Amino acid sequence: AQDETGPQLPIVLEFADSLVGRGTTETEERAFLGNVRFRQGNVTVRADRAVQHIAANRVDLIGRVRVTQGSLVIEAPSVTYDGTTNIAVARNGATVRDGARTVRSKTARYSATTHIVRFAGEVNMQDDSLRMVADSLDYERDTDRRLAWGNVAMADRDGASWLQGDSVLHDAGRRTTTSAGNARIWQHDGADSLFVQANRVVTERSAGDAFVAVGNVSVVRSTLSARADSIHYDDVSGQMYLHWNPVVWSDSKM
Repeated sequence: AQDETGPQLPIVLEFADSLVGRGTTETEERAFLGNVRFRQGNVTVRADRAVQHIAANRVDLIGRVRVTQGSLVIEAPSVTYDGTTNIAVARNGATVRDGARTVRSKTARYSATTHIVRFAGEVNMQDDSLRMVADSLDYERDTDRRLAWGNVAMADRDGASWLQGDSVLHDAGRRTTTSAGNARIWQHDGADSLFVQANRVVTERSAGDAFVAVGNVSVVRSTLSARADSIHYDDVSGQMYLHWNPVVWSDSKM
């Protein structure tokens, strides 16, 4: 469980092999070399070397940087940690782990106060149930919500189900996934397969697999094809409900 107290001021040096001071009293900087370790409340940062800007309450960390808060660990070649805003920024690539979840991206920005990570650039996320790639991703640790946008693709671990969209909101707590903008779903189960295309698709896994597709909906399943303004499919009952201007083809017949 995360520590609810959050980080506290100021940033405190716990250890370093060597220290070099520089700058004026008002803009004092201290450079640390070798096994550097700082702490602010429940946030710990480690690096090969660091420059502490005392007046600005900021630390620039370089070389095998590791930022830890609770179960979350950020690893990056360089990180800037701001003790006033409690924000860590990695601009040269980052790997973030939180329990069974791992995310890699070109940049990462983590707020130790809100517990939200923003990833950008070639985002790749994996956990024990799914995989996701996107241009950008916001990960809310406290609610386990993930909002991805830009060339989003998501799949389950065995690759039997895929989802794409301009943006995807995955809410693990509610067990729902919403894909908006050029939304597509593929599901393959042995000889049976399902393809859905719509403006927006909401899938729910609370009881079997169900989805609601809205806007220019097309569905293909085995020998059945359908089109409507909205379609609701319930996997438990095996029924599909078509609303507004429905058209159904079966074995090439309307």
